[in-house]
Amino acid sequence: MCVGRERELALLHEFRERRTAGLVVCRGRRRIGKSTLIEQFGQHCRFYEFYGLAPRAGITNADQLAHFGEQLGAAFNLPAMHFRNWHDALSTLRG
Repeated sequence: MCVGRERELALLHEFRERRTAGLVVCRGRRRIGKSTLIEQFGQHCRFYEFYGLAPRAGITNADQLAHFGEQLGAAFNLPAMHFRNWHDALSTLRG
């Protein structure tokens, strides 16, 4: 249960009711309940969750794209996908 997150849950449910594809990014400081909020929201709908690589020295855009391609493939029981850029990656996710 998310205590004090009624506004955020309402916004997520409102977003889900849209008739167009979309993407929600949840970011913030560590240990403030982002994952719990997302898990609670995802309990009652078709839901795919992807985690980015933590920012650190040496992580490139290509590394991020490869990581996303691995997660996307795993989410749909497919081999890792390879993308040239984020437009291609997110267009593939959109379907």
